[in-house]
Amino acid sequence: MKLATFRHQGALKFGAVEGEDIADVSALPGAPAGLRELLERGDEGLAWVRQAACESPRLPLAEVQLCAPTPAPRTSPG
Repeated sequence: MKLATFRHQGALKFGAVEGEDIADVSALPGAPAGLRELLERGDEGLAWVRQAACESPRLPLAEVQLCAPTPAPRTSPG
């Protein structure tokens, strides 16, 4: 499964890329705030996104703008 952060109609969202579409999971109940938070949930987060991708609306990749996976990366100390 490929996960991506994207912009659609001015809103920053995230989802799972499936072929030429992206499953927009960002607005579903229980959705994390973003891809970073999803990944921080570990196996539980990955299980959630797999299920959510089956239930979420699909958008053609041609209609979204792919963004950096974590738009505001954390800096490391030192």
